[in-house]
Formats: sequence, structure tokens, C-alpha cells
Amino acid sequence: MPENKKHDANSEPKPKTVTFSIAEDGEAEVIVNSPVVSIYNAYVETAEKNIDRRHTANKFYMGATGAVLFAFSFIISEGTDLAELSKSIVSAIFFILLFLVQCFWFASVIASRQLSRSKYQVIEEIEREHLPVRPFGREWELHKEKKRLSLSFTRIELLIPVVIGIATIAGLVLMATGIVPVFF
Repeated sequence: MPENKKHDANSEPKPKTVTFSIAEDGEAEVIVNSPVVSIYNAYVETAEKNIDRRHTANKFYMGATGAVLFAFSFIISEGTDLAELSKSIVSAIFFILLFLVQCFWFASVIASRQLSRSKYQVIEEIEREHLPVRPFGREWELHKEKKRLSLSFTRIELLIPVVIGIATIAGLVLMATGIVPVFF
């Protein structure tokens, strides 16, 4: 059992600091026993976990899209004998369901992007105010310099539900106007 020591204001441990030094051979030595560095590392890990959740969500929505398409194609391939009205209703439900999946997917990507931006802003604040180096801040500066003609990952990621959503709306409109017959 540890000894009971009296605690007074003068005996409280002072916050540890991060010490950076450069050895004679030019190698940097970092002592990372600081609460700030611990918080920073934990926060960077939460930012990375958010990215992992985003990839998992993308896989889910891709799978949901495939499931809706598979279910519809299964119904069509079975040659189900439905009345014309029922065929129209089933086709419309298919398009609406597929469109809703794309809307939720799009919203999920946007929400995840907003959370990532906020997390990286906090990481940059910690770097700017408490650390002698700013790896994420500098990386973002370099990325912005080269971004002139490139698409962001988020924009590319958003193209998938947008393209499928537009195709879904087009299919529903074409079917509703009679330009394309009901699918079965």
C-alpha cells in the first residue's frame, strides 16, 4: 500500500514540458512526457478513427445500393406475374428506395467531412499554441498549394451517390413519362 503523503500547494507536481534538443550528429531528440503531447496524440487518433468510420460507412452504402439493385433484378428475373399497376408501383418503390440510399450516403459523407475538418482545426490549434512543430498544419499548407487543379477526396467520394442518384431520378422520370417501359 503506498505511503500517505500530505499534499499541499507546494508539493503538487508541475506540468511536464516537451523538450526538444539536437544531438551533435544532427538527430533530433524529443522527450514526449507531456500532457499536451498525450492529448495531441489521442486527438489525432480520434481523427483517424473518424476516417475509418467514413470508409466503413461508404462500404455500407455501396452494399445497400447493391442490395437494392440485386433485389430488384431478382424480382424482374423471376418473371413475377403482377398487374400493370403493381409493376409500376414496384418499379417506383425501387427508384425511390435507391434514391434514398444515395441521399443518406451523400449526407453521411458531408457530416463526416465536417467532423474531420473540425478535428483537424483543433489539431492545428494544439500544434500552433503548444508544440514547436506543426506537421498537420504544414501538410495542409502544402496540399492547398498543389490543389489548384485537383479534386478533393471528398468531392470524388460524393460523385458516386450523386451519379447513382441522378441515374435513379432519370430512370424514374423516364418510366413515369412512358419513354421507358416498366422494367418487367
